[in-house]
Amino acid sequence: MKRVIMTIEQIQEMVAQADGYDTREEWLEDAEEIGYWNPYSIICIIGECVNFGFCRDGVTRWYTFEDCQGRPCIYFRH
Repeated sequence: MKRVIMTIEQIQEMVAQADGYDTREEWLEDAEEIGYWNPYSIICIIGECVNFGFCRDGVTRWYTFEDCQGRPCIYFRH
């Protein structure tokens, strides 16, 4: 199955819904109030990466994981 390319905003929205929030903005506000993790760090958001590494350009990182429905996804951090 082909991986779904996701943005950080899409990942935050997915996790917010899974955590029972109506919007990503509400989830971000709570995350910032708690202050014990970074809501913009992919590892902190999804909790479990299947794999990660650097792209050929040596700068861009990639992270693979599964979304809430079990679909394989990938995120590129530039």
